Amino acid sequence: MDSKNSIFPRQDWETASKAAQQYLGEIEQFSKPGYAMIAGSIRRQADFPADIEIVTIFDSQKLHEAKSWLNKLKIHSQSAINLAKGDIGNKYISRLTLEGIKLDIFVPTPDNYGWILLLRTGSQYFNKRIIEELKVKKIISNNGFLYYDYRDFNNTPIVTAKIITLSEKTVFDLLGIEFIEPRDRNSSALLTKLCLKRPKNNANN
Repeated sequence: MDSKNSIFPRQDWETASKAAQQYLGEIEQFSKPGYAMIAGSIRRQADFPADIEIVTIFDSQKLHEAKSWLNKLKIHSQSAINLAKGDIGNKYISRLTLEGIKLDIFVPTPDNYGWILLLRTGSQYFNKRIIEELKVKKIISNNGFLYYDYRDFNNTPIVTAKIITLSEKTVFDLLGIEFIEPRDRNSSALLTKLCLKRPKNNANN
């Protein structure tokens, strides 16, 4: 999402985006249709991204092929040896590409795809504001899912069903605000705050 202290060289957005599109195209071969998207600073069109982040759901019929593809991504730097972690079946997979770029793959389920895509797109400040606004609506995030924070008279949490977030739009709808384009999630604190407070135009719903 945000790599302030990355050990990997930053690239200009166009170069990073081109590399991300290449790897997205390869990952899409093993993903469910419609469930593979670039996230992070590249999706936000931020200057000089340091890594590639992709959110996807693998096709259960193509897991062997996906695993073989992951195994081709080699480690080129001793300092990055710990990045060869995660495998098919994990929520988070990290690799180093053949070009020496950090590649993070996040694997949600269809039920929380929208929430995970929003979180992994960032920015960090934007996510913080979104989570604050959700709490006002008595909605909390736990283990990658959203839940209503209902409590009894003793303030004991009442177990509730997961809130299904098939897309990012679901989260914005929960907050009652317009969809905020990824490039606008890099905004200054003031602009981001104004965006989150902007009501949806009910006439367009």
